[in-house]
Amino acid sequence: MVGPFFTAVRGLGYVMLLLILLSIMYAGWIAIVNWGHISV
Repeated sequence: MVGPFFTAVRGLGYVMLLLILLSIMYAGWIAIVNWGHISV
């Protein structure tokens, strides 16, 4: 038996995972675009 609370938490987990993946890809894209301007 799966309650509505568990379904909501699982849905929220998927949303958070998607946001994390999107933020990682965005950060990587910014790093690639600005690669020539980055100096360590």
